[in-house]
Amino acid sequence: MWEYARAHNIEGLSDWFDKNSTVDGLFAKDKQYDRANWEPQFVSHWRIPFHDESFPFQLRDNTVLRWEMCRADYTIDILDDVFMFHKGIKRQSSGGRTWAIQKRNTKKWSPSTHMRFVKALEGFKARMDKEYPNTKEKCPEPQR
Repeated sequence: MWEYARAHNIEGLSDWFDKNSTVDGLFAKDKQYDRANWEPQFVSHWRIPFHDESFPFQLRDNTVLRWEMCRADYTIDILDDVFMFHKGIKRQSSGGRTWAIQKRNTKKWSPSTHMRFVKALEGFKARMDKEYPNTKEKCPEPQR
């Protein structure tokens, strides 16, 4: 199996698996969103910001909501005995397909898609600075 460790790693994960349980059900309360490529799966309140759909497929379209949640000053509580899974774990063979899509969306192979990404990222950053000026230094810089 192939795993994108930087995107899916949770600090203290092995401790979490080894732990029996907690009194309040929380393992890590108020975990800060601390890296731009982190893609934690989450359950949220209905009042979180809407997903920004201006990003092209496979070009940070999955991390953009986490970026905004950080700028909106949300934190993450990691719960005990709650697991979310999906069949989306990529095998070595399927990683090539993802890479091919990402490559196709680069400047060299698809200038229009690349420009759409660049414009989406620039617009997103400007909107974040306008809507959430107080958290600019707190959150990781969105990147490709």
